[in-house]
Amino acid sequence: MDEAIWGRRHELLFNVRRSRRYHLWRVRLLHRWNTFRMVFFLVTTSVVATTLIGEVAPDMQDLWKRLSLVPALLAALDIVLRSGDRESEHRLFARSFVSLEGSVMREGFGISEERLAELEAEYLEIEVNEPPISPLLNRICYNEEVRASYSEEEWGALLKPIPLEGWLLSLWYQMPRVKVRISS
Repeated sequence: MDEAIWGRRHELLFNVRRSRRYHLWRVRLLHRWNTFRMVFFLVTTSVVATTLIGEVAPDMQDLWKRLSLVPALLAALDIVLRSGDRESEHRLFARSFVSLEGSVMREGFGISEERLAELEAEYLEIEVNEPPISPLLNRICYNEEVRASYSEEEWGALLKPIPLEGWLLSLWYQMPRVKVRISS
């Protein structure tokens, strides 16, 4: 196989896998948010919980009533942010990248330049339709893919630094939406 074609195939496979990781992360995060919101909603609006709090700690009954407003606010926020729809979108993108990865792997090392160009075009077509990317989460997924694709000796030159506060924030908060593409 021509060295240039091998490099392009490797880069395509790397980017496809990074994109798949990114969308699976988003699915997990949005699923956690929805689960947390539903559990909180069920606990705070439960008649049993309100009655129990009233009997056990009557002085906390006012606080509990106020706290029961939070699920309504979370539900309104969820409607505005469309987290359920976004979870489905990211799940579909992850499936698209899994399918594309399978196509690249099936071609193997004897891939022709024309077929590689077709697969690269397919990758770009999927990428064009993606929602805006969170740069921090993209960098986390890039680093995960570097660790999965390269030897430990190569990591130092390839890993992108992620500040601790950025990593923690990226778990729950999507930083300003900017289309970012980090090449390997």
